[in-house]
Amino acid sequence: ADQYLAGSCAVIDPVVAIGVVVCQLVGAVTGAIGLRQRVVQPSIVAGGALLITAGVLHHDRVLLAFCIPVTMSTMAIARAVEYLKNRNLAANRRYEELLDGINAYVFETDFDSGEMLYMNVRTRQIIGPTARSDQALLDHVHPEDRHLAIETALRARETGQPVTTEVRVLSPTETCYVEMRTTVSTKGSRRRVRTVLIDVSDRKRAEFELAHRAVHDPLTDLPNRALLGERMLAALCPVNEVPTTNALLLLDLNNFKRVNDALGHASGDQLLIELANRLVRIADPDDTVARLGGDEFAVLMPRADYVHALEFANRCAVVLSSPWKDRGVTIHPRVSIGIAVTHGTDTDGETLLRQADTAMYECKRTGADHVVYDAALERLNIERLGLLRDDVVSTPMRGRIGDRLLPAEEVVEEPK
Repeated sequence: ADQYLAGSCAVIDPVVAIGVVVCQLVGAVTGAIGLRQRVVQPSIVAGGALLITAGVLHHDRVLLAFCIPVTMSTMAIARAVEYLKNRNLAANRRYEELLDGINAYVFETDFDSGEMLYMNVRTRQIIGPTARSDQALLDHVHPEDRHLAIETALRARETGQPVTTEVRVLSPTETCYVEMRTTVSTKGSRRRVRTVLIDVSDRKRAEFELAHRAVHDPLTDLPNRALLGERMLAALCPVNEVPTTNALLLLDLNNFKRVNDALGHASGDQLLIELANRLVRIADPDDTVARLGGDEFAVLMPRADYVHALEFANRCAVVLSSPWKDRGVTIHPRVSIGIAVTHGTDTDGETLLRQADTAMYECKRTGADHVVYDAALERLNIERLGLLRDDVVSTPMRGRIGDRLLPAEEVVEEPK
């Protein structure tokens, strides 16, 4: 309407027309630099006043009848626009306050140029308030995880669907695990890539703790039987490697029950922790020191032969027998060590463990410092199993009906 009236006034009075155009230019320029709300209504009033003045001077009733309602309507529209803009600004401020208050990193970049369009407070704390592109945040991603962040952004751009992955972000104080969710927004004339990083460090630490507890002994923090089995499988069945000789040592603490009975289970636990620490100190980095339960420990020695196994057993006998004191009582621990050695894939993990166990019990029976498993021990073990079987079969059976104990001859075996 202002443009139309300016053109009409050019015929009536060029000076008035130039004034209206100047008012329009002032409103356009001030709007571009963010001052439109302060100048737009005064410029409308000035343009309307010039038009009314032109109508009065030239006695143009048509111009007066047209410019007065148009000017008033334009002012009403300007007030409505100002209200909506202020409302939009308030909504944007609330939106930014909400994003600044959440425990997440949020930023938006231009789809084509990668220019940084928005960052919340947490993002600015990491990459700084002067970052110009998403490359600034990518530099803070762990080097091993950067390819995941790049692939996530590319998939989101190609498919237009949200894509989620987990990466590590290097903050000034620690390494944070974050869940990275990238989406592409096509609303409006400018396409934007929105990325949200949610801190999941507490959850990851809990997952790592649970995974650690599943394969480690809760008392000594040594690998348990399950993890030892995995290590034995890897040592006995190497991938793309030539089979090697491996040794397994089982160690059992003698007379441990006396320690528990005399000093209590708390002292017994401290003794087990002390022995575990001693074993870890003398073991090689490639060895696996595990606790199988109770007072029984195991040491897996990959690529070790009989000589290395015997040297380590002798070292264990010396180190583990060092005095240990608790509440004024000095204890000289002594362990029985069973040794089993296998070459390559000749023996599986369960068989190797059984062989070392057989040697250990022979060591306890004879009172030696250590015993190495051989074929003679296997024959002796078979003979003992036969005697045990005969003893079980010949043992009289006793039973109970209600509260009455039956003698052996009244017990009837159920058919197999």
